[in-house]
Amino acid sequence: MSEYVVRRARRNRDRGLTLPELLITISLLGIVATVLSSAVIVSLRQQDNTEGRLNVARDEQAIGFVMPSDLASASDWSTAPQATPCGATVCDGIDLSNGSNVILLSWTTEDNGVITETNVSYHFAPSGDGVTYQLSRVECNRVDGGAWSCSTRVVMRDLPGPPGAAAFVPGVLNGDLCDSTVVCSEPTWVIEVSQPLAPDAIEEDDFASDEERKDANRVVVSIDGGGDSAGAGGGLNQVNITAGGTIRDQIDASSTSGTPAFVAARSRCGGPITLVVDDSGSIGNTAMGQVRTGVRTFVETLAGTPTQIQVVRFDTQAGTLGVTDGWQRYFDMRDATEVTALLAEINSTNLKSNGNTNWEDALYRTFYNQDGTYADTFPDTVVFFTDGVPTRSRLDFRSSGLPLPAVPAPPGPNWAESNGGDYNQTSFNRANYIARDVESLTNLIGVAVGPNIGGNGDTDSEWVIDPGGTIIRRYYAYERTETTYYGQFQIRDGGWRYVDKATYEAWDERRRYRKESGGWQTIAPGNDSNHDEVELGRREITQEQYDDANTTSTDDADDGLEFEVEVFQISESDYNANSSDPDYRPVPKTYIENGPDSEVWTGDVIPGDPSFEVDGTDGRNVITKLNKEIVAQLIAASDDGIPGIPDGAGGYTNVDIANMYVLPDWDDFPNTMQEIALGECGGTLTISTEFNGSPAPDPFKYVANKYFDSNGDQLTIDGDLEFVQTTQQFTTGTFDLSIADGSFLTMEIAVSQEGVGNYRSDGWSCRAGVADRSFELVDDPDSDWDLLRVDVAANEAVSCTQTVTR
Repeated sequence: MSEYVVRRARRNRDRGLTLPELLITISLLGIVATVLSSAVIVSLRQQDNTEGRLNVARDEQAIGFVMPSDLASASDWSTAPQATPCGATVCDGIDLSNGSNVILLSWTTEDNGVITETNVSYHFAPSGDGVTYQLSRVECNRVDGGAWSCSTRVVMRDLPGPPGAAAFVPGVLNGDLCDSTVVCSEPTWVIEVSQPLAPDAIEEDDFASDEERKDANRVVVSIDGGGDSAGAGGGLNQVNITAGGTIRDQIDASSTSGTPAFVAARSRCGGPITLVVDDSGSIGNTAMGQVRTGVRTFVETLAGTPTQIQVVRFDTQAGTLGVTDGWQRYFDMRDATEVTALLAEINSTNLKSNGNTNWEDALYRTFYNQDGTYADTFPDTVVFFTDGVPTRSRLDFRSSGLPLPAVPAPPGPNWAESNGGDYNQTSFNRANYIARDVESLTNLIGVAVGPNIGGNGDTDSEWVIDPGGTIIRRYYAYERTETTYYGQFQIRDGGWRYVDKATYEAWDERRRYRKESGGWQTIAPGNDSNHDEVELGRREITQEQYDDANTTSTDDADDGLEFEVEVFQISESDYNANSSDPDYRPVPKTYIENGPDSEVWTGDVIPGDPSFEVDGTDGRNVITKLNKEIVAQLIAASDDGIPGIPDGAGGYTNVDIANMYVLPDWDDFPNTMQEIALGECGGTLTISTEFNGSPAPDPFKYVANKYFDSNGDQLTIDGDLEFVQTTQQFTTGTFDLSIADGSFLTMEIAVSQEGVGNYRSDGWSCRAGVADRSFELVDDPDSDWDLLRVDVAANEAVSCTQTVTR
């Protein structure tokens, strides 16, 4: 065979498939198709399980966020289905009659003789869809036996009703009948309260003794995510929540005698805090300096503590200090670099007096993401400062470029629009919607300063309860014949003007413009036919008025013109009989505008001067409220809140519970901000451990070894020694101290040698706020580590850092 033939034969072999190759290909395609179809089927079958696991995780997070702290706070409890947190079926406007109490937790606190009662009910009731149920947390508080102030939020949704489609019998509605003749529903199929297990329990019935219990409860929550099976299948899951309650004893403020015998110290100090700062134009440049000083003082006071601070400033709209293209920014007070950066933001031109007052946008930026979901970092405490009442809302200006959420909806047409200068009720209502939504999740503190709100205390605004629905306008007009009119002309931006016969005839010789169905029409002087076409609602204006007002197309019916003529016609005989009497007024009619488009005429007699009158709005309900009360309504849903009580020395006697500070003088603002900061972390010592400039990778335990009073005398410690532990994840630990005002304690801190044998101390540093704090190192004969002694006063938050090497 020639070379040409061989090459040709090889090329022909590549055309198509041989029979074995085809059979192999078909077999492989079948295998691949089978695998792919199986994968699709498995994915579809797992879809409801995946969704169920997400539902379970959501509900576990929701119930785990609030219930453990309530259980830990409680000194009394009740599982009676008829129990309510205020002792009635309706608590501060919250109707509980359609549901049953699951667990009612109660506790009382006392500070300087002021007694605050707190009741929290986990309330099970039908949802609005008529099918599912929901669990709500209802909290009620009252001070010194006053009125209950209550709030509520839904904790879990889409819960099942009674098993077997049994009827749900609400316990609250039936009251004491639940104990006698009515079997009230207790939702044990969803949530069950029982005695907690013992610390060393190995069986489900090894319950805690009374001594171990400390008023605790074990709460078992059954969550059904809707998946195919329990557990990983996204179906039924059970969450066990157990927390010890609290037994409160009075502790002497001048010593640690009687300190609760906890092994690990617990501190109130720490967590995210947001300062919401008004920098609107009404403050002015001079007072704005005091505002910056107050905000700076707050930050400096908490420097070194385990807190994170965010500053949200607001005027016409809100912004966050330190943010360029983001939304929120918390600065870590444990990091000196972060403290310096925040102070630089405060000292810059970011806080300057300008613009209107938009409370809603400030709160929205504090508590929500741009899309309306809850903020990723939710503040434990919010200090809200303002010098006035809201004049703008997110209906007018908003810092988020996203559309407005559907809720709250814009108000009806009778609510006054904001003008940026006067108090606007809609602006308050929208801000208040946010405050009530988050009040059970955060601690709101209000600070009102300046002559518009906290000066002599009598500056007030018109608080609109109901704007009503009918605006009454009155006017007079005359008609002599069918072709000659004498009437009253309305210039809307200048009020009403009465027109007599002579004035009318003088105007009759001028050129007028009138809106016709086909556009604006010029009426030549002396053309009497124009009178035939005058009708109610037509606009007759002069050339100058038309030129000044007509800023858009003449074919646009809503072109911005603000001039209108209204003609009230009377009979010729009536006019002729009375035209010689200059004081003659025909019996008028009342023009009623009920909304933007509708018109109604009535025959009511209106006495008095024929000039324009406004009697208000039918159904309108308005009261006068002090501006400081409007701020308190936002903070605490009451006219007073819990006012800060001055101690006469620049401080407050009740800073631990006060939530409303009203200051007449701008000079008081910095000191008040410091007092509020000390209410969070005053009288505390925070310990941290650093290795090579970062948190030490291994745990360090620090023990409060001894306490000395201001005279140097050692104090007796009842109970176990307190300790804190620092780790790479939890980088600080904080001791809370009970210290009398004007005094101090000296703490002696020992380093436990557990697990730190490879380390040695390279020295300590201490600060009180941003200032260095002196300290003493004392030799410890029982340890390789020195003892730290440092003074802590009632009005200080001290932080100390040990640097270690190895």
